Amino acid sequence: MSNRQRTNPMIPPSVVDAEAAIANLTAKRDVLVERGNQLATSRASVAYKALNDDDAVAKQKLDQIGRETSQHSHELASVDAALTTARQKLEAAQRHEAKQADREQALAIRQEWTEAAADFADLDRSLGLAADAARRLYERYGTMQQHGYRPPPRLG
Repeated sequence: MSNRQRTNPMIPPSVVDAEAAIANLTAKRDVLVERGNQLATSRASVAYKALNDDDAVAKQKLDQIGRETSQHSHELASVDAALTTARQKLEAAQRHEAKQADREQALAIRQEWTEAAADFADLDRSLGLAADAARRLYERYGTMQQHGYRPPPRLG
């Protein structure tokens, strides 16, 4: 989802979107850095002729390079600022996605505990039935002994 498609500005972009923005801005910055290198090379090749030889054409070219360098510096500073913001957005997106994962994990654990509670209740009822049945058997055995029942001797 692009940033333009997000409806709630309070929710950070996804990690994938933030990483894509950083990649895009980094590519733009790389192009600008290369252009800056080209401008420096052009300036070096023209400056001597313009400033030492007072060559009018070279001066005009040097002025053009100066204007473009100024524009270039502004663009590079803007991209650097955008990259700083993009990195902050990536960190926010990572924190948001981690919180979401923690929340989903907590909900899954809560659901398991709810089902475990039902299992404990079933176990409690079953153990209660078993305990009652064992008590009744013990009572019957006692009653049979009162009526003269003698258990056979134990073997082994």
